[in-house]
Amino acid sequence: MKKNNSLIKKKNIYLNLVLLIILSYFSFYINYHYGFKGVNPLDNFTNYNSGFNFLNDKYPFKNFWTATGPFLGLTQSFFFKIFGINWSSYVVHASLFNSIIAISLFLFLVSFGVNNILSSIFAILFSIIFYPPVGTPFVDHHSMMFTYLSFFLIVYSLNNSKNYFFLFIPIFFLFGFFSKQTPIAYFFLIISPIIIYNLKTIRIFYFLILGSLISLTLFIVYINFTQTNLMDIYYQYFLGASEVGNYRIKNTSFSYYDVFFRYRFIYLSLILILYFLIKDKNYSRNFNISKFEFIYLLLSLNFVMIFHQLLTMNQAFIYSLIFLNIGLCFKFVNYDKKFLNNKKFFILIIFSFLLSLKYHYKYNEPRRFNDLAYSNKTQNINAGKYFSSLNNLDWFTQHGDDPKSEIENLKFTYTILKEEKKNIL
Repeated sequence: MKKNNSLIKKKNIYLNLVLLIILSYFSFYINYHYGFKGVNPLDNFTNYNSGFNFLNDKYPFKNFWTATGPFLGLTQSFFFKIFGINWSSYVVHASLFNSIIAISLFLFLVSFGVNNILSSIFAILFSIIFYPPVGTPFVDHHSMMFTYLSFFLIVYSLNNSKNYFFLFIPIFFLFGFFSKQTPIAYFFLIISPIIIYNLKTIRIFYFLILGSLISLTLFIVYINFTQTNLMDIYYQYFLGASEVGNYRIKNTSFSYYDVFFRYRFIYLSLILILYFLIKDKNYSRNFNISKFEFIYLLLSLNFVMIFHQLLTMNQAFIYSLIFLNIGLCFKFVNYDKKFLNNKKFFILIIFSFLLSLKYHYKYNEPRRFNDLAYSNKTQNINAGKYFSSLNNLDWFTQHGDDPKSEIENLKFTYTILKEEKKNIL
């Protein structure tokens, strides 16, 4: 019996390794592929320039005004150091983070009790619609990623009494907040009652304090290294950002279409997991985290993401929530050996695949998030012919129907500016 159990454990370990390798490769490659398909000059080059500035000792808040955090630029500067200053190393950054969040979701679902093959499927579906719609490092996606990771860790820690994982919660908040203030600030504000309630467990309190001290130390090191004035951070990142936030709240549409219909499948997936949770009579036998705490955290995550999406006034980028919500449902869906008795199982699987295809062809293929849905994609101009650092980037933008003339004009302008700089020097 012991030998059989050890064999089963070994098989599970090998299966998980295989699934992780497949998931890592797929989630990395799909984003890497779409990261070279077109460009929105304003959005896609922002963090490219920020990373380049870090390499040249020019820092946000100190040397130039910024409304977004320094984390992406700092991280990108390391990728530039390792892989060189080029578009490929830029896309590798986003692709790696797409893999990290996909692997994290897989591990979270497995720890929650979802079958490992199903967990890998939903992690793959999640990775198709998380980073590939933009393809390059983006502040909203990084902040979302650290929000997801915080949710995973809090649920896992409370459910498995792994209090030491609370050490990472303040660190994730620091990284997420200094990627972009929201949605992670909203999330921590709303879930603070859950965290405060669990401070009665003294080890959670200690690890949160330790994590906070590490975060504060990292922040102080950054401030001292870059010689950034705290008042500059306050004016740009808090005061300036709050004015933008106030403007967006006043001008955001809260119509039925924008709040409900546009995200109807997120709401539907949320209703499904809530239905299974509330209906489950054996919940307390299978989980240590209370049903109230889990539902509260899950509702907080979903509503925070939707609220954040509304205020961004941007293309939708939160549909990955669907595959987290439905993936969790499979903890409560029993699989019958008789094929025809698995209606719930197959309905959820087919529904998930159809939604993944829908959003893939709506956002990834036309590059809708980067406002390229109606751009001229037929000429297939390799930007590397004009700028070596942009090799293999298919150049087409939202600014006109002739990408070849556009990039030739950019090259011509760049050459003139370069010559003028030489003459000045």
